[in-house]
Amino acid sequence: MLNYMIFNRGHHQDYDQWERLGNPGWGWKDVQPIFKRLEDMGIPELAADRKNHNVGGPVSVTYIPWHTPLASAFLEAGDELGGRRVDYNGDVQAGWSYLQVSQNLTLPALGINDAFTVLHFVDKAFILS
Repeated sequence: MLNYMIFNRGHHQDYDQWERLGNPGWGWKDVQPIFKRLEDMGIPELAADRKNHNVGGPVSVTYIPWHTPLASAFLEAGDELGGRRVDYNGDVQAGWSYLQVSQNLTLPALGINDAFTVLHFVDKAFILS
């Protein structure tokens, strides 16, 4: 079970397909700038890739802070098979990587009462398409 705030934008071809299916504004060229504005990439080698990443946005992105021996062994086994480690939020998304997560461990955690001040509850709502 994974209990992380995994940061995964999805595959750029999916966005382009949604646009081709009649959803203007959902192509990768439209949504990538939004993803980048949100991002504060904390992985130095990925932050240097300015085509795909940004520094200074409100969503902190980094690798998970601790890697299990199994996770490290998985990546090493992939390396031995001749594959490659990738930035799955970059140009090449097929491969393996440690998880990128949106966790800012320096911010104080919100208590349950704080969550209710930002949520708006609607009873018996219907979604119309």
